Amino acid sequence: MVKKKNIRKSALLLIMIMLATGITACGTEEEPLPDLSAMGAVTAVSREEGSGTRAEFENLLKLPESDTGIVVDSTEKVLKKVEEDKNAVGYVAYSSATDTNGKILQINGVLPSEKTIDNNSYPLCRDYYLAYNGELTDVEQDFLTYVKSKGQDIVKQYCIQADSTTTFLSDKSEGKILIEGSTSMEPMVKALADDYQKQNPNAEIEVKATDSSRGITAVISGECDFAMSSRELKDYEAELLETKVIGKDAIAIVINEENPLEADVVIIDEMSMVDISIMNSLLKAVSIGTKLILVGDVDQLPSVGPGNVLKDIIESGCFPVVKLERIFRQAAQSEIIINAHKINRGEEVVLNKYSKDFLFVHRNGADNIINAMKTLIKDKLPDYVGADVHDLQILTPSRKSNVGVERLNKIMQDFLNPADAIKQERQVGDVTFREGDKVMQIKNDYQLAWEKRSRYGIPTEQGTGAFNGDTGVIERISTFDENVTVKFEDGRFVTYEFSQLDELELAYAITVHKSQGSEYPAVIIPMSQGPRMLMNRNILYTAVTRARKCVCLVGEEEIFRLMADNVSESKRYSSLTDRIEEIRHIEDFGQ
Repeated sequence: MVKKKNIRKSALLLIMIMLATGITACGTEEEPLPDLSAMGAVTAVSREEGSGTRAEFENLLKLPESDTGIVVDSTEKVLKKVEEDKNAVGYVAYSSATDTNGKILQINGVLPSEKTIDNNSYPLCRDYYLAYNGELTDVEQDFLTYVKSKGQDIVKQYCIQADSTTTFLSDKSEGKILIEGSTSMEPMVKALADDYQKQNPNAEIEVKATDSSRGITAVISGECDFAMSSRELKDYEAELLETKVIGKDAIAIVINEENPLEADVVIIDEMSMVDISIMNSLLKAVSIGTKLILVGDVDQLPSVGPGNVLKDIIESGCFPVVKLERIFRQAAQSEIIINAHKINRGEEVVLNKYSKDFLFVHRNGADNIINAMKTLIKDKLPDYVGADVHDLQILTPSRKSNVGVERLNKIMQDFLNPADAIKQERQVGDVTFREGDKVMQIKNDYQLAWEKRSRYGIPTEQGTGAFNGDTGVIERISTFDENVTVKFEDGRFVTYEFSQLDELELAYAITVHKSQGSEYPAVIIPMSQGPRMLMNRNILYTAVTRARKCVCLVGEEEIFRLMADNVSESKRYSSLTDRIEEIRHIEDFGQ
């Protein structure tokens, strides 16, 4: 049972907590709802009676009438309350929530997004309506025609656009229009009104935000011309009014960004990639008493962002540290492991001896190095390590050298996946995406929808999220639908609109920095001169340790020696070690 002293007895509150914690609302007399007392004094923030957002929220969740927690009369006030109270849970229009600093929660593993709303995979989708009494004046009809045609360019800036019906050419009718209703719709409808009046200077439109129910009542009574409604009309209202769907949105569940993680233990992998700001957010998100386990390799590259958090924490000497000496990625006798340790310790690595998994191919000049890499990746290594060519990975320190990412990707694309009349392409800036290309997601997109499919192409699992470093192959490019479908390594299919292709780049070759946290059957590393700041031991060590079965270094032995000997790295003055030690001294003194 739920303890009354910690949580208000409210159906709304209970359901919102369950949504926030991923608990399924399936309790029965035989199967009671779980004990939520450990969550503390969670605050439910609800909209007022008459709000379309509240009505749709209650309708979609089949919410019974009951105590409603804290009630506010606008979207802005819900967001403000959630921002001020770290224990608050609220619901708002998704189009409004995207601009907040709060966290938007998944429901059934799905986040609201343009795609999940458009395909109805997000559970709390709803339509936006304009309601009217059916007896329209010329200027009202002209405005409604505008909204369903040219006005959809405005609508899509705020939510998912509705089907467009006709082209628009105003007849310049004269008259006044009064629109009243939903606060969620008000910014969009105000923008529509402003743009329409530019098309028709003879029209005068006033938009008044109250709530959906008041707007509908006002239309029925003749006090206004259109009602903005973010809920479906009730049966008796539908008998009196007509409606037009002008857009589609969703209801988002929002919590404070500092809402603590409810966990006994939190494990952070690849800790060397965590910078100061991310660590700060993490510490804010965990509760007092939560055990935090940090896993990482201080000998790999430091974070892209400021700080050297893992190294500073270890050097402070204030926390227990366990160093793993046994390697599991490769066999203990592997030359990859032996030579990685030698590189890390600054010991000489013999490059000319026979080895099954650590190969050095001597070549001089960038073009000769690239030709050798072509032979390795297409003809030699796939059978040698038992892997597909797309599973092998070229790692290079830089983006813009003679053997940098940009040049190598163009060359390897033409070599491994040349243009063909049957392969669709899409040009994005200087990059050509082609069906069959190996690509990488280069930014975190938590709202990008994906699905897994059976062997017959039937969706078997759905979710959201594509993350920086995910790699896959372009399955299909549709110029008709204007989208690109990528199959990622873990079997997820993600469809990108053409406008989203800035989230992808070719991945035949990637930087060593991008490879952190990943592993490959074999890696190929060019040994050619590049920017000195990137030609160092950390880069070399990180690249070598990405391989499970085989490392192939191609190029000049002098470059390998230069990188292995170069221990210079940019100094990072975070003072974190000193601050940790200072806090420990204060605690010791207090005891």
